[in-house]
Amino acid sequence: MIETRSTHPALVIIKNGCQSLVTDLQPLSPSNPLNHTELWYGVWHSTQSPPTAVVVKQLLPHFSATNLAHFEQEINALHHCQSLAIDSTHATSGIPTLYASNLLPDTLIFDQQQPQQSVSPCLVMSYHPGETLKSLLYAHAKLPLLSLPQKMTIFLHSCQVVNRLHQFGLMHLDLKPANFIVKPNLEVVLIDFGLSDFDVSNAMGKNDSLNCKTYTAGTPAYMSPEQFTGQPVDKFSDYYSLGVVWYELLMGCLPFMANDYPGWAIAHCQQPVPFLCPNHQLSEFACQACQPFIDKLLAKRVENRINDLANIINALKILLNQ
Repeated sequence: MIETRSTHPALVIIKNGCQSLVTDLQPLSPSNPLNHTELWYGVWHSTQSPPTAVVVKQLLPHFSATNLAHFEQEINALHHCQSLAIDSTHATSGIPTLYASNLLPDTLIFDQQQPQQSVSPCLVMSYHPGETLKSLLYAHAKLPLLSLPQKMTIFLHSCQVVNRLHQFGLMHLDLKPANFIVKPNLEVVLIDFGLSDFDVSNAMGKNDSLNCKTYTAGTPAYMSPEQFTGQPVDKFSDYYSLGVVWYELLMGCLPFMANDYPGWAIAHCQQPVPFLCPNHQLSEFACQACQPFIDKLLAKRVENRINDLANIINALKILLNQ
């Protein structure tokens, strides 16, 4: 949702010798102190295309080396996977289109009012109207409740996007409802790649952890056991996070609860996977059909987790066609 706060001066972008302009910049959301960024909505003007709605994501002043590293990770991930990118008028799930960043080669971005001074690290990407899945799940006062078929459709599209991302050798490592934008047609756009990285185990085999990176960053409610314990991570960590999202979609609550980081670590590493219970939307048949996938996605040990998302994608398609 666009906020009514002070506007941002227009940005001039010079990319590969061609100049473009981003105007009408307005705050898109409050500044995020966790990753030290702010988001702006604007209009991209280029001689090569009609005016296009965009989002400018920019590091706030006095950013740390960690803030910059995560920002560079996001840009590298988007740049690497641009064949999965979609524009705001395309009816396909995917990731945002990356138009420009002053951390990429041959690109300069500066304030139109201060042409001699480069702006802090930023990226310009496509804007996608819609609500985050988190808003759709919990903002009941302003949005209608999602039906079970709608939830299944959204999760199907989410799995398809993540599956395609993994085919490019990329892990997201922060999958959660807040990072899925749901478009009006229920297609999804996966955002926020600040923790993403390349899955080096993909080329070495599932059980070979040589040179695999370890991570303890993420959103605790959705982190895999191996993220808490500092073990090597791969695409199976994303599978676990999807399992948390799937349970939350079906039951309207998280599978595990805690009050602090140690509590979340104990919950994800030790507590058994909860059973789905029938409710006003979820029948006994739906519980029985979905529980095996919940169990396989939320398995504590990586080797017990589902091997890929194809089975879940196919099962969801069958359930939606019944």
